Amino acid sequence: MKARLLFPILGLMLLVSACSEQSQVNEPISTAPGAAAKIAQLNLTMDQTAFVDEMYYMEEDMSVLLGPTSYDALRDIAAGPGDRRDVRGFVDMAAIVYYNLILKAIPDLDPSLLEQIRNLIANSNETRAKIIADGLAAGKTREEIAAELLAEHDKLMGLINEIITPEGVAAIEAYKLKLQEERERLRQEMIALRIDREVLIMTQQLGLNEQQAADVRAALVWQQEQIAALRLQFKDNPEGFRAALQELLAQMEQRMIAAMGEELWQQWKDLRSGRTGGGDTRDPILEQVKHMTELLGLDARQQAELTKILTDQQNQIKALVQKYGSDRRGLAQALKELQNRTNEAIKGLLTPEQLELWLKYQRGGIRPGEGGGMGGGRTGG
Repeated sequence: MKARLLFPILGLMLLVSACSEQSQVNEPISTAPGAAAKIAQLNLTMDQTAFVDEMYYMEEDMSVLLGPTSYDALRDIAAGPGDRRDVRGFVDMAAIVYYNLILKAIPDLDPSLLEQIRNLIANSNETRAKIIADGLAAGKTREEIAAELLAEHDKLMGLINEIITPEGVAAIEAYKLKLQEERERLRQEMIALRIDREVLIMTQQLGLNEQQAADVRAALVWQQEQIAALRLQFKDNPEGFRAALQELLAQMEQRMIAAMGEELWQQWKDLRSGRTGGGDTRDPILEQVKHMTELLGLDARQQAELTKILTDQQNQIKALVQKYGSDRRGLAQALKELQNRTNEAIKGLLTPEQLELWLKYQRGGIRPGEGGGMGGGRTGG
């Protein structure tokens, strides 16, 4: 994909706005200082900038993309006002992406101007939240609300471009072209990593068998193909892109249900959001141990050993993400090797009968609940 297509959400505006708007840029800005400070912590690399918008709107696990500081900052920004019926729409990720391009393309820009841009974005996010809340209260359609959000985005981009001047806008364009080939390479690696990591974690936490994992992978590949098409379709319309991604989420839900069944899909949604039916936080490791106990009839000692194996795996995943950082290919290989070691450790705690049943389940030969809760777990050391 060409570089100009990787950032269609930016909506660059080359013309300077009217003098009346220029006066607004230079006036004191009233905003929530905490929100602007959080934006300052999102000093993203180019590969992070390429994916942060779509991963954010698709509600993916952002820890695979962002370092701890940026991850915590984005979580705080996302915890602001908004309405769950218009998921994450109050955050103008296009403007945040643009701010990060400014940091790279105009490194000597006066810090006071950068602060002014951050304040403009923070203020605009507050305005977006009000647009959504008022629109929903007035019974407006999603399309009507999206049109107002797009107008707010265009106004914001115009004010930012006044600050950086046409020369700054040109510098950003030159920077994007210069990194065209590198960005495409990073994009392909990041897509592969996102899919590998998602399948790995879902397999670990839900106990997917091989067929289910393969079907999930196919659905995720399809999703990435659709996202690429939507970037082309909505290259000049960030609000249309966001709304289209929300529609894509609904389509993905049906594909995931077909891949793993409605019960496991609901479990995954609860795990991802930290919810259970009663509102309590769910422990994914305990859920996996329970799942395998029902399938294989694990005894108490085996359950304890399995809990330790899965806990060790979870801790190692976190350590690997920090160790490899932006080395996506290295991280993907390390995660695959970790899964192989985890599988071997699980095999070592099972009886021959349990192992045969587990391997059959992994190949898709049985469904959860069909193992009969077989007994015969090891007893003794």
